[in-house]
Amino acid sequence: MDVTDLNAWTDRVRQRVDTLMSGFEDRFGYPPGDNRVVSATRPGGVALRDALGVRAPAAVVEFFDAIEEVSLPDVWNGYFLGPVDWVLAAYSGREPGLIELDGVQHEVLVVGADGGGALYCVVLGEHPLVVRLDQVTIRDGIARTPPGFTQELAPDFAGFLEALAIAIEASVEGAHAPAF
Repeated sequence: MDVTDLNAWTDRVRQRVDTLMSGFEDRFGYPPGDNRVVSATRPGGVALRDALGVRAPAAVVEFFDAIEEVSLPDVWNGYFLGPVDWVLAAYSGREPGLIELDGVQHEVLVVGADGGGALYCVVLGEHPLVVRLDQVTIRDGIARTPPGFTQELAPDFAGFLEALAIAIEASVEGAHAPAF
C-alpha cells in the first residue's frame, strides 16, 4: 500500500466516521468520544525501523510514517491502531512477543486493539499476516488464546486495512459487524 492508497484509505474512514458522528448523541443517547484518524506530524516508521531493523514490515512502517494513530472508540466495539510509542512499548515489553500458529511460534508486532481487549498483531517474517487475538493471556512474552480465539484477518497489512475499512463501513451502516 503506498501513500496515495493510505490517503484514500484515510479519507474513506474519515468520511464514514463523520457520517456516524452526525446525529450520534440523538441516536445513542450519549455524546461520542474522540473518534479520529490522526495524520502523522513526524514519520513514526523511523522508530519502528530503528527498533526492528529489517524485521519491520514495510507496510506497517509506511502506515506509521503517514498516520500517527487511529482511535475510533464509538465505531462498533472500538478500533485502535497505534500510536507508534504504544506499538514499540508492547514490542519491547513482549506484550506479546510471540504467538503460536499451527504449532509453530512466530514473533509478532502488536499494532492495535479493539475496545473489548482483542489485539491486532502482524507476524514478523517473510509472510506478515495479521491476526486478531481475543481473550488473550500473555506469559513469558507468549500469547495464548482459548481454541478458536486466534483469527487470521488478512495475509498482509494492506489486506488488514481494507478489511478494517469494510468493518467500519458495516458498523456505520448499522449492519452487524463481524468480530474483527
